[in-house]
Order: sequence, then C-alpha cells, then structure tokens
Amino acid sequence: ANVCIGAFERYMRQNQARCVDLFRMIDQSGDDQCDLDEMCTVMKLVGLTVSREAVKAMIDFIDKDGNGVLDAKELENSIRQFRRARWERRMAAEHQRRAGLAVLDQGVIDRRQAQLFLSYLTCS
Repeated sequence: ANVCIGAFERYMRQNQARCVDLFRMIDQSGDDQCDLDEMCTVMKLVGLTVSREAVKAMIDFIDKDGNGVLDAKELENSIRQFRRARWERRMAAEHQRRAGLAVLDQGVIDRRQAQLFLSYLTCS
C-alpha cells in the first residue's frame, strides 16, 4: 500500500495537484467512490505496474469503513499518514545525525564513535 500511496504523492507533487484533484482523476465514473477497476487504471497513469490483487489489498488497507471502495476522505487520510510517516523518518535521521555531531563536540571520541560518525556522513 505504501508504494502505491507514495506513487500518488509523487504524482501530486510533480503535477502540483491536490488530493481532491487526484481523487477526481481516479474516479472516472463520477460517483464519488474509487473502485478496484478505477484504481487499477490509475496505477498505470502514476507509473506503477501492480497486480489486481495488490491493488485490492491496497484498497482494503486504506478503506476504513470497509465498503470495498475508497472515498476522497479515505484517500486524503492515507496520503496524509504517508507524508507524516516520511517526515517522522526524516526527523529521526536528523536526530541521529545531530547526536553524532554532538559526540564530536565533546572533544574526544573512541573508535566506535568515529565509525558511527563516519557512517552518518556517508548515509546523509
């Protein structure tokens, strides 16, 4: 599900689209619900090749009311959660980087701390 949601989010950034714009693009029938067929079609538009079963699993994951289709609010909430999780990962990595730099500020470091610091430099 995260791969699909990530592709939606990337598509929105590249096309300067809002969640409601993405939803309207997916909802070809105009019934304010995105079903399995509509989601399978849009996967190709956002550059993903996924099986019908994988799309169904993604819908089931996002579909909070359990009706088998997605509404605009469910899609928006899933994209918001994806963005929040990505931001939290970035903040955790930044915290680790700052902790490594704080070790250097102490003046003396041992071999393990030096290796840890160098690994932070090469990962960022």
